[in-house]
Amino acid sequence: VTGEGNSTTTNLQQGLAKVWVNIDGTGTITNSDSLNVSGLTDNTTGDYTITINANMGNATYAVASHTGGAGQNVVTNRGAADNGYTYQTTSNNRFGNRNTNDQNWNDNDIVTGVFFGDLA
Repeated sequence: VTGEGNSTTTNLQQGLAKVWVNIDGTGTITNSDSLNVSGLTDNTTGDYTITINANMGNATYAVASHTGGAGQNVVTNRGAADNGYTYQTTSNNRFGNRNTNDQNWNDNDIVTGVFFGDLA
């Protein structure tokens, strides 16, 4: 990978983020900024699906996520918390914002995700 302005060369293709997204999950969900994201779905309160533009090579990619909310909010894959969801595929990732105190899902104005793995 050649850096901006042909300044440096890095050989860490597997270490580079393939998808990242920063969304406002309150009201009508909006994409604040992103890379390799073709769509967003607001499934229900605190439950979002990110559609990946160029698919991942397999469904075992790593996801790092964060919420900007104060208190005990945590972003988690919905499938890990609620059985029955297919939460991570090569073409999308479903995750949500959950309050660890009361276990309720809630909307937040800053929810981010970064996906690491191989592209198809």
